[in-house]
Formats: sequence, structure tokens, C-alpha cells
Amino acid sequence: MCLTWTDDDTRRQWIQNESYSPAQAYDIIGYLPMDCPPDSAPGYLSKMFREFPRTDVNRMLDALDAFNAQPAQAAVEAAIAEVLDGADPSGTAKRGRGRPRKNS
Repeated sequence: MCLTWTDDDTRRQWIQNESYSPAQAYDIIGYLPMDCPPDSAPGYLSKMFREFPRTDVNRMLDALDAFNAQPAQAAVEAAIAEVLDGADPSGTAKRGRGRPRKNS
């Protein structure tokens, strides 16, 4: 997991004075194991972002969590509104009580 240096990063001056290659203008935040299954990757990535010794990187995970929570929250609110706007939220028709009447 790599993070390219931002334009305002002071290390950019190393590139300008040609003491550093532009191709190397990034930080390595961490690595995923080669045998990491996709469903385990979020846990590894979360740990990497939290343990990296820079607050801007640590905050990236908070921003990602907030972004991912938005669609889920909207879906929950839409589902609740759909249920509450219906005439019968349970989806079952009302039944009469007691025994059926005999026609005489």
C-alpha cells in the first residue's frame, strides 16, 4: 500500500533539486500478505492505516468509514420509509376472528 507525496510535501524539493527520483516520491504504508483472501484485506488495511505514524494517514481510514456508511444509512432510511408508508407494514391481510358464519 503506497501513498504518493502531496504537492505541498516538503520532500518535493528533493525532486526539484534532482537528488531524488520522481518515481520514488511515495511512502510505503504497509503490505498485504501474498495469501491474503479478499475478505481479510479490510482488517489488514485498517490496521496499517491506524498504525502508520502520521495523523493524515490515520484520518484517511475515518474518512473511508464515513463514506462507506453513507449508502448503508440511506438504504436503511429508505427501507424504513417504505415500510411505514405502506397501509399494512406486516404485509399480511387482516383476518376475521372466530368461526366462519354459516349461510342459512
